Amino acid sequence: MGGGGRPIQALVRGLAGAAGNMESRRAWRNVLYAYIDNPQCDPGLYIAHSAEFVLIRDKYPKADAHYLVIPRRPPVSKTLAEVSSPDLVQGMVDFARPELSAIGMLRDNMRFGFHRRPSLLPLHMHIISADLRFARRRHHY
Repeated sequence: MGGGGRPIQALVRGLAGAAGNMESRRAWRNVLYAYIDNPQCDPGLYIAHSAEFVLIRDKYPKADAHYLVIPRRPPVSKTLAEVSSPDLVQGMVDFARPELSAIGMLRDNMRFGFHRRPSLLPLHMHIISADLRFARRRHHY
């Protein structure tokens, strides 16, 4: 051990634990796919759906208003940079705006955007109000 770092044994144990948890991490990463097949799978989060999109509340909101739009036919690409269809992005916005307005949650200060490096799949759009709260991972946004 040098420079105040962790002992090698602890690092090895950490790597072994990470490998053992690979399946659970994959399951967590793909959790949004459940809404494609069954948009109302979590009634507490569900807002609306169409043949093309699902609108839900973010399970771990980072602002007073925080929603996700999930395409029901997600692009094969995993990152926004790989999505070459501005029609998909515009369709997500056009679907969400009236749905949020209908429940009185569309605000002037709403931001529509994507994670630069998404942790969850499929690709999804965040709609979030400007009153961000950074509870744990400020670098995430």
